[in-house]
Amino acid sequence: MKKDTKDAILGFGTLIVMIALFVVLIVGVIKVWSPTDFNDKAKFSIEAYTIESGDSAWNIYSKTCSNVDWDEWCDFVMEENGLSSIGKIRAGSTLWIPIPKK
Repeated sequence: MKKDTKDAILGFGTLIVMIALFVVLIVGVIKVWSPTDFNDKAKFSIEAYTIESGDSAWNIYSKTCSNVDWDEWCDFVMEENGLSSIGKIRAGSTLWIPIPKK
């Protein structure tokens, strides 16, 4: 194979990789800058969750909604339940939390 042909193939391959990385970067930026809309009825339902002994916010999040951003989840749960801190949950209390629809 001629050197010019090899250079052209290598250049084209590099261009394809650069375009792919750019697309991944753009998708990532859009996802980061697009907050989760927990009130979107097509994606989430807001359900009562009774806190059990030994539960923490992280446990509840992990069991119910771990595919969304932790900070956004905490902000939503605190606002929805009138909490000043996500650490102020107590066994026996009820929290309103977002549950992703399948």
